[in-house]
Amino acid sequence: MIFNTNTKQISFVIVFLFAFINSCLANENVDFFSSSGIKVNLSFSNETDIRNTAISKAEEIAFKRVSVKLLTPEDYKKLSKLKDIDISYFVESIEFVDEKISTETYLGEFNIYFSPFRIKEFYKSNSLTFSEVSSQNITVNVAFSNSNQFFILFNLWNTEWKKIKNIGNKINLDVKTFSQTEMGNTDLSNFLENKDIEGNNLNDENDIILIWCSPIYEKLNELRFDLIIKFNLNQKEKIIRKSYLTDYSLFRDDIFSPLIEDIKNELLLTWIDLTKQSDEVYRFKFVYDIENISDWVELQNRLQSVRLLEQYKPSLFTTDKVEGYVDFLGNGDKFVLLLSQNKINAVNLGPYYRISLDD
Repeated sequence: MIFNTNTKQISFVIVFLFAFINSCLANENVDFFSSSGIKVNLSFSNETDIRNTAISKAEEIAFKRVSVKLLTPEDYKKLSKLKDIDISYFVESIEFVDEKISTETYLGEFNIYFSPFRIKEFYKSNSLTFSEVSSQNITVNVAFSNSNQFFILFNLWNTEWKKIKNIGNKINLDVKTFSQTEMGNTDLSNFLENKDIEGNNLNDENDIILIWCSPIYEKLNELRFDLIIKFNLNQKEKIIRKSYLTDYSLFRDDIFSPLIEDIKNELLLTWIDLTKQSDEVYRFKFVYDIENISDWVELQNRLQSVRLLEQYKPSLFTTDKVEGYVDFLGNGDKFVLLLSQNKINAVNLGPYYRISLDD
């Protein structure tokens, strides 16, 4: 019995020391800052350094691929207007996957790895808004009213939304569309509260996006789509209202393409704004109840994946709890949201956050 108790105490001491040594910095995930499988095909010329030309071309392609994943849609457009960008300055390493040179052509395939620090500093210096945070699956309820009057459009709307699983490599979506019968059991006010007309929840999710589209004839051959988007993320609400006019003299199977693309841009812009890095570092104290060492190890593993987390350190380690602090590049709301994306629950109790794992 004494042996087991001592072993347990020693184990906790070892884990505690290990935590201090290894938890200073969260692991840097560089997926957003690299691009693989870039193929370059050039006409061969003895008058140019064909390999360096190909490398420059690969770096340019890689930079665009990385930027479209990190920036808001509007800021990505601004990027194309910036002149004389020294992309090679951002590159940490280049991997040659394949290379074939003939008297006529040069064929090369590259993997490009950028410096996250230099890329982010460049964005900041040019006032470009970015985020390197991807979401877990977020439920999206998508409704189309007046389905009886606009039956063909109703089916097309549902079909187009069912195709969407991800937006901008950032937001992973679990899209739910509604049948005519289901649409008959809800109205706008209840739908925006995630309920049917009897008050039952449409979904049990806390984080949810609700999209309601109402088609209205403006003129004989002109339709107006009134759109309401409601975000409910991390117990914060945001509502966007928009209207779109479109010609409907002839049926078009792409009638929703501009509208849905605009909605996707709004979702992406909102997500990046919610998860963008702050200039200020905030320190949050936490308390985490544990039953054994493996509970702390599991929390560490999840903390390592949290974006914007600068460092975390335990200050007290006992057999039933861990206390410590986290340095984070964002305020409390952002802290809770990003922890939730890594299946960590954080409840603000004033002086500290109580941490638990979402299994």
